[in-house]
Amino acid sequence: TLPDSRQHFPDSRTLPESEAGLAERALATEVPLPGRRYRRARAWLAHQLRFGEQEDINVFETTIRVIGGLLGAYELSVPRAHPQNASGDKLLLRLAYELGVRLLPAFNTPTGLPYGTVGLKSGRAYNPEWAQGASTTSEVGSLQLEFATLSHLTGDDRFVTAADRVTAHFSKMERPSELPPGLYPLFIHPKTGRFTSTTVTLGARADSTYEYFIKGWLQRGRASDVTPLKLFLEAVRGISGHLARVSAWGRSYVGVWEYKANTFKEEMDAVACFTPGMLALSGVALGDETQLAFAEELAESCFAMSARTNTGLAPEIADFSPGLPPGLNSPPALSHAAAAAAAKLGHSGRRGRLLLRGGGGGVVVVVLTCARCALLPQRLEPPLRPTRRLGQRRRPQPRKGARRVDAAAACTARRA
Repeated sequence: TLPDSRQHFPDSRTLPESEAGLAERALATEVPLPGRRYRRARAWLAHQLRFGEQEDINVFETTIRVIGGLLGAYELSVPRAHPQNASGDKLLLRLAYELGVRLLPAFNTPTGLPYGTVGLKSGRAYNPEWAQGASTTSEVGSLQLEFATLSHLTGDDRFVTAADRVTAHFSKMERPSELPPGLYPLFIHPKTGRFTSTTVTLGARADSTYEYFIKGWLQRGRASDVTPLKLFLEAVRGISGHLARVSAWGRSYVGVWEYKANTFKEEMDAVACFTPGMLALSGVALGDETQLAFAEELAESCFAMSARTNTGLAPEIADFSPGLPPGLNSPPALSHAAAAAAAKLGHSGRRGRLLLRGGGGGVVVVVLTCARCALLPQRLEPPLRPTRRLGQRRRPQPRKGARRVDAAAACTARRA
């Protein structure tokens, strides 16, 4: 039985849903009246959005987008003048709570790992047949931030308890003997709690699991349970030891590893470009210069993936070929972070080259989203090295033949 949200929101019936009510609330809290777009969106939420009829919805996507969006909007609605003594727009929190309660049946498994799909009306939770009953690893490992926040704001501990069971399982689970600590294959079964895949990557279906470890620990505070931090540090060691590589041109990347067959694919998903941000966050939080250095190297590679295409759009997969490019007499010095990872595994002689480079190397771009696109190699002539430092704003260049206009003079002329 789904509990009534009014147990946690006794004033939900009298929430200000009209223009007059919002104006009254703004006056009482000494904050400006919300903008027109906010009021229009809020009116739709109040009168149109209903949870309870939808079936077959994705637990992960609904959590990070709908619950996360509602909680983020609630936090932004807290008056800045008195943030400690004021609450935000309770309509937003009530809706997030109602939806969170209807997602909880997905966690009713022997291991606590949630199913990927649930019916908001029936409460039926399951995984699709093509996954053979398994859940996607990134989907079970990327609910902790939203669920912990929901418990913190509502006082209902069921959400954080469900999320913490997932983290505890990752910490104590029985792992295959061939799988190094800190690495998480693509699929995991909610009944057995075991991995059903042998593919290890920082791309789709595994990515955000790693990210939520460090963010979850930082969200709770440094004095909180250190289990997520331990899992993250294990993951960093696993990534640097088994996934990190460096191209012949000195570009760092993280590839795809089949740990059972011990085969390695020299390719990196564009999705994996969250990794520099994750390592930068942890590097700053933990004061780890090695993580910061590796983050910068990966960020340069990710920048190159989009900066050196004709459209400026990065491919979904950047392919790294084995061996050195023809005509190169000697390999350049390896960047220290990725070189250390390669040397640790004895792969210092097995270097690939990043196929997002001009000159003689050429480019291979794999496009998965365009059915009409020809999946053929493509050459790009500009050099790979960025012409500006990362983080530096690009100065817009006038088009060839365009007339330069004095902005101040133009503005004065318009006023006249």
